[in-house]
Amino acid sequence: MPRAGIYPPSFCTWKVLVAVMVITEVSVVLVGMGRGGFPGWQWLGMASVYAQWMALFCASGVCVMSAWTGRLSARGAWIGSWLIAVCACGGIQLCRLVCRRPHRPQPFP
Repeated sequence: MPRAGIYPPSFCTWKVLVAVMVITEVSVVLVGMGRGGFPGWQWLGMASVYAQWMALFCASGVCVMSAWTGRLSARGAWIGSWLIAVCACGGIQLCRLVCRRPHRPQPFP
């Protein structure tokens, strides 16, 4: 028996993942251009790698948990997907903070 409502998309297909990657890259470029012009290739490269990694990690988390969110109501599936993505981003940030090596300045020769 089909349930009424609009469910979140399945992030388990390559077409949706390509759309996630394109939207992420456009967002990085727009944020970079909003800072007063082209920020430079180094910033664009690092921001792109970080944003793509985070977006694909969150999408894979939603994909893995899609069996669970499929059993919920439409509203519950949207809230569950959002919570999964937020927890995945929080996990990335926590790992980034915990695993950060302390900066040790090199002495001048």
